[in-house]
This record gives sequence, structure tokens and C-alpha cells, in this order.
Amino acid sequence: ANGAPGGGTPAFLLGLARQPVPELRHAALDVLRAAAGQRPGGWGVLAVADPGVVALLRRRDALNSKLDREWQFSVIENLMKNPSRSLLPPDLLDSFNTMLKQGPFYTEQQVGEMQTMS
Repeated sequence: ANGAPGGGTPAFLLGLARQPVPELRHAALDVLRAAAGQRPGGWGVLAVADPGVVALLRRRDALNSKLDREWQFSVIENLMKNPSRSLLPPDLLDSFNTMLKQGPFYTEQQVGEMQTMS
């Protein structure tokens, strides 16, 4: 009831990560972070590779507070440290590598926007 379509643990955690209560979001992201670092076998990598979880991790605007972004980034960090990360599709690995290099607070600049002082 609380998660994304498809059910299961990733969907449940995803539902919690989308809640307005910071403690619930951070707890869900902490469980995902721990799963992403599990070795051997790659079960944690595959759990975090759930399409809904991947969408949450890839969207930099999905979580707004500094702490939210740090938790989101910690999941990606643990995932990319895991030797089983090779189970992920190459495009997803590339995307997460880019995010890892850019850091948790990266924002894309809008081309053509001019800032003026008032």
C-alpha cells in the first residue's frame, strides 16, 4: 500500500523514501545504502537496481534537503564500491559514475539564463 507497483521490499522502501517525514526517508535510504554494500552474491546490488529505486537515485531533484541528498548519494557510493556492481547495465553504471564524480549537491545550469542583480 505504501510502495510502488510490483510490491516487495524495494517498493516498500521506495514508498518510505517518498514520505514527507525526514526520519522515514532517511531510514529507508539507510536500508538501501546497507543493501547496496552487501557482498558477496550481488543480491543487494540487484535490490537497489529496482526501477523505482533507480529512478529515485537518478533524480537529483527528488530529495531537497542537504541531509536527503547526502543519504541519496551514500546509496550510490556504496553501490559503486561493491564489486558486484558489474551486474548493473552499462548505462546505469555510467550514470552513477558521473553522479559520483559530481557529488551530492551538483545541479545543472540552465543554458541561456542570465542572472541579474536587482
